[in-house]
Amino acid sequence: MTALFAALFLFFPAVLFVIVYWLARDYAADDYREEIATEFNIIMEDAKEDGYRSLPAIVEKHLRLHALRPTVYLLEDADGKKLVGNLDAIPPRVGALKVAFPDRPIGGPLEAYMFMTPNGGYLLIGEVSEELDFLEDAIIATFVGGGVASIAIGVLFGLLASRFLLARLRTVSTAARSIAAGNMLARVPTRGRDDEFDDLGASINLMLERIEELMRRVRQISGDIAHDLRAPLSLLKRNIEDAKSSAHSRAVLNDVLDQASEQVDEILSTFDALLKIGQIESTHVSSAASVDLSTAIGTIVEDFVPAALDQGRVLSGDIEAGIVIVGEERLIVQLAINLVENAIRHTPPGTRICAGVRRGPQGVVLEVADDGAGVPAGEFQKITRPFYRLPSGGGAAGNGLGLSLVAAIAEYHGATLAFADNAPGLSVTVTFPED
Repeated sequence: MTALFAALFLFFPAVLFVIVYWLARDYAADDYREEIATEFNIIMEDAKEDGYRSLPAIVEKHLRLHALRPTVYLLEDADGKKLVGNLDAIPPRVGALKVAFPDRPIGGPLEAYMFMTPNGGYLLIGEVSEELDFLEDAIIATFVGGGVASIAIGVLFGLLASRFLLARLRTVSTAARSIAAGNMLARVPTRGRDDEFDDLGASINLMLERIEELMRRVRQISGDIAHDLRAPLSLLKRNIEDAKSSAHSRAVLNDVLDQASEQVDEILSTFDALLKIGQIESTHVSSAASVDLSTAIGTIVEDFVPAALDQGRVLSGDIEAGIVIVGEERLIVQLAINLVENAIRHTPPGTRICAGVRRGPQGVVLEVADDGAGVPAGEFQKITRPFYRLPSGGGAAGNGLGLSLVAAIAEYHGATLAFADNAPGLSVTVTFPED
């Protein structure tokens, strides 16, 4: 990075130097050509009075006048024969040309101009432009000094920038190494500058918080699984051991096996629900399609009305027609079934339950509300946890995964799951984004 800064700081002055140098040379060259043309015109005016017969003498005079600095004059006749001057004869050619000048070995060839005289001869004039040489030297010296200063500034800025960037990146690396060593509480520090590094740190910290939350949930679910499955497995084992150690009739043994089969089914149901939640949480919406939510909820209400009546509950629907959302129909149906079953299972006889669908200000709302005992507001954040049961649940059947599955399906669809006091009872709403 230091080398890059130094190169950038040198590149732009170099480009500027080339532009200024060539512009200055062109300007000085134009001025030089004007001086030569003026010199030629003066000589021609002086020689015009006598029909250019005195032209050689006038050229000799100008040559003596400019003897203090390298100057070339060469007067030739129409055949290219030298008449006067301090150069050897050269083939006549009108225009600019380079001539070797003995007194200018360092500066190289001298730029001169050959003109055709009114009497048919040729006059070459060339002289050293001190202004041009001075200008070139000044420009070169200025930009050499500026280039050195630019490199020094570039190196300084490069070192400072590199040190700053490396220091900020080192904080990310330190946090990553600490996390890799097992410290899941480590975070990337931010400095409150709201710059790209703070944004990167905030994104990494958000990711770490999500990972920590997932790991916490894994630990919690593992503990809950061990706690909830220990009792049925222990009971299953005891029943089997009792059946093996005692002499029972075939009917009794069949009864024991039936109970064992039911207990195994409950355990398998628990694992199926856990697998379903894991699959939903680990994937993104892939087979989304239009779902007629009004028709789907209406069908569920119609199917569950008899079951609710058998258990002493009254189930009804309040469904706005023609509501369609985008999602996976099988999962949305599963979500609605879980909410309805949960309301039937965890409310006392005589409870009225209503499943509704409507359009709201934030999207499409699916609501299942009852006028039962309700849920304390302090439990709203807990009841979606796997295996969580209310302290006052009264031993209701179920594995405690129904609302966990509802929460996973809602998050999968980008929907919002909310609980509220129905005064009395509980209201559960799932708000789907309306595309």
